[in-house]
Amino acid sequence: MAASALKAGLGRAALIVGSLAVIFSALYLTDAAAIWRATIVCTVLFYALVHAVPGVIFRIQSMPYTYQLQNNLGARGFEFQNVTYAAYHTHWYNHATHAAFPLEAWLWFVVAAEWGGAFGLAALCCVLCAQAFTFGERSFALGVGALWISFAASAGVAVAMLGGSLFETAQLGLVGFGFWRFTGHWVEPLPPGVAGNPGFVRLTSENADWRLCLPLALGYLSEFSAGLPFRLVNSWLFRAAQQCGYRPDRALDLRRTHEFAIRIHDMGWSAQATTAALVVAARELDAGRPPALSVSSREASAR
Repeated sequence: MAASALKAGLGRAALIVGSLAVIFSALYLTDAAAIWRATIVCTVLFYALVHAVPGVIFRIQSMPYTYQLQNNLGARGFEFQNVTYAAYHTHWYNHATHAAFPLEAWLWFVVAAEWGGAFGLAALCCVLCAQAFTFGERSFALGVGALWISFAASAGVAVAMLGGSLFETAQLGLVGFGFWRFTGHWVEPLPPGVAGNPGFVRLTSENADWRLCLPLALGYLSEFSAGLPFRLVNSWLFRAAQQCGYRPDRALDLRRTHEFAIRIHDMGWSAQATTAALVVAARELDAGRPPALSVSSREASAR
């Protein structure tokens, strides 16, 4: 058993290292600006589709609901993001690939400065600060707001000093971090839907078939989209704040969030109230069959 686990771990490590070498060699040898432009166009299309036809996207991506704008606002949206983040990120390597979120957020301020100048910086800063205050965590929102203001100011100064070269670096960095973060999910269980599975399952030779090609094709785009500054960086910062001693005012703390994540892995999305909307997509995936679990009134209030 130990030898088998070691062999599997080494094989996965070799796959990740080899893939990263191919990805970053390709970025170095090709036109990163062209990849950037294509990624931006596809990201806009992706966000349109997750709002218009989330049930269809669920079959190949498994988590369209976290990208919907309404699920990134308010206390319930913040809880939704935090719980799903905990469910999807359980391995140390996956956590490592997401550790660049703050830097990515700063790079998006560089992009805002390049595209909109001082107005672009101010607009992005105001939107992100306003979003943070909808979460119901005033102290956290004040801290995050101060971070966004510092990012806006420093990005503006950096762009003024370095000009277009910094924008080119930002493009390469955002694309590269998206690819790197994508590899972090290769060490995680398969999420719902990607192989006809209603819940999280371990990748095995039995379920590794052609159905994985579609989510793999969308993997980079999903991770690039998740790195936008109004998305998962908030959950990442909230986790980091708690690890540094912050105690939430209203939101679920880390312990409770992880408890729900464990239940979701064991029982599916309907194990927690704020993820229960995904059962609708799971029902579509199962061709009309009702899900194995439904959310009880007691569970809906256990937050």
